[in-house]
Amino acid sequence: MCTKPFVNMRSSCIIELVEIYKYSEYEVSKCVGISPKVIRKHYMNQMKADHKKEAEAQKVEDEKGQKWGQPPCTAEFRCVPY
Repeated sequence: MCTKPFVNMRSSCIIELVEIYKYSEYEVSKCVGISPKVIRKHYMNQMKADHKKEAEAQKVEDEKGQKWGQPPCTAEFRCVPY
């Protein structure tokens, strides 16, 4: 279980408001009680790191020859109508 639930909820809320609901960092900072500089430095970097991690995982899958969301193709597989 998470040891800092309030910190994680606050972080999720800030990221959601800025990235999904498109509130400005200034509006969110006033609501939460921190400066827009802190939001950019501490909270928005998490989104960039998550995006980079997902992009790397996608690149590895692409290099294996698999397309995202599809099962791997095998030589034994045949599509036979029943």
